[in-house]
Amino acid sequence: KAIAVADHIEDPKNADRIANSLGAGLVGTPEVIAERIVKLEEAGIDRLMLRFTPMGEGLQRFGADVLPLLK
Repeated sequence: KAIAVADHIEDPKNADRIANSLGAGLVGTPEVIAERIVKLEEAGIDRLMLRFTPMGEGLQRFGADVLPLLK
């Protein structure tokens, strides 16, 4: 489902102000996202600017499902 949403957002026919919001490629299960964040950290990245679609729901899901995997 997340990949389908990402594909929709990145489709040029759906271009809007969030069209390029997936630059970090953080799409997938909580485990996949946490793994990618760890790899970014290992590469020296210490801050991420995250966007969610929809924002409120995505932020809550990130806090509940991904953050615990990073601690």
